[in-house]
Amino acid sequence: MTDHPTEAPRPATEPEHSPPKPPPLRRGRSYFVHYGEVGLKKGNRPYFETRLVRNLHYTLRGLRVMGIHRIYGRLRIDQELDGDRGELLRRLSRVHGVSHVLPIERFGWDLGPIEARLAEWAGEGGFESFAIRCRRIQKSYPHRSQDLMVRLGAIVGERSGARVDLRAPEVEFSVLILNREVILSRERISGPGGLPTGTAGRVLHMLSGGIDSPVAAERLLRRGCHLQFVHFHSSPFTDRSSIEKTTELANILTRHRMRSKLHLVPLGLLQQRIVQDAPARWRVMLYRRSMLRIAARIAGWNQCKALGSGENLAQVASQTLENLAVLDETVALPLLRPLLSYDKEEIVEEARRIGTYEVSTEPHADCCGYLLPRRPVTDGTVEEVREIEAALDLSEELEEVHSRTEVVTLPDLDREPPGEE
Repeated sequence: MTDHPTEAPRPATEPEHSPPKPPPLRRGRSYFVHYGEVGLKKGNRPYFETRLVRNLHYTLRGLRVMGIHRIYGRLRIDQELDGDRGELLRRLSRVHGVSHVLPIERFGWDLGPIEARLAEWAGEGGFESFAIRCRRIQKSYPHRSQDLMVRLGAIVGERSGARVDLRAPEVEFSVLILNREVILSRERISGPGGLPTGTAGRVLHMLSGGIDSPVAAERLLRRGCHLQFVHFHSSPFTDRSSIEKTTELANILTRHRMRSKLHLVPLGLLQQRIVQDAPARWRVMLYRRSMLRIAARIAGWNQCKALGSGENLAQVASQTLENLAVLDETVALPLLRPLLSYDKEEIVEEARRIGTYEVSTEPHADCCGYLLPRRPVTDGTVEEVREIEAALDLSEELEEVHSRTEVVTLPDLDREPPGEE
């Protein structure tokens, strides 16, 4: 009988199988896109993921993106080396549904290159505290997460001189173990969160040239609404400054996002009729009820399911609780008011963050300020306003307004929106 050679025992630290090679990748950069609320959708999650991927493809056009892949509850974006990294990160930071973005580097399972890269990062310094976060999605990896954090943390601490702070570190190094590769990252870019644009249906949003309505639009976009915009102006009785401002604001809200429309509605003739034949204190409420009727008709033509506005409870005379109830009665469509309970400081802060504040504070002629009464009604009733409207009969003026409405396609690629602060 022939003896079989005895196999030498394996070291305890050697993995059961040879470490897999990382998947081949053309020379380029990669990024992980994390989504918070989308990941909580359970059975509907594939729908939201698919919409987010579609929006990302649209947003990142022209930036030499090689592909977008689903990877363990996150998305990986691969970009060619000659693509604009800064512009890609800037656009990703504004995509609704994106919680945060990690520029990443990809390695095989061998710890040597990983330790060398972390040592290189640590040697650059510039931070006094750090944390190492390790997660093993592939459990067959031969090193435990806790052991890796201790081992790699010692390298970073020695090279940088920084201390470990797991609660509020200045720099956080992330190590993710997948089934074929190890992912390293040290930079985190925040996104707006929320839901991908288009997942909550179409809304026609009433956009003025002021501070509030663009912020309300951003809030609706964050909840997944695909917005079209309507702007009411008093031209030719006032100048076109509000039209120019609103077009600029609409371009800021839609840049690098899904295309939309801006409906420009001339309200001047209808306002003249109201000023001539209606009680002065009811002018603003009659303006706004007429605007809602016009908006509802435009919404119907464009398959919008609701109307949006920047109204804020008790901020001005027309926005008392009683007057809002009178406005709600005007149309059957839902009226979405995302800023209803915000205070002005919160709205201004948000306007600065999204880049609309500087444009909104430029002077313009507001259509609701045109021929504004000294003492507008603050406690109107539905019965009173219906009686006034029946005597006025504005049907002819409403038809004239519809026939003169202009439509602008957004984003207007010939216009360059101002940069954010």
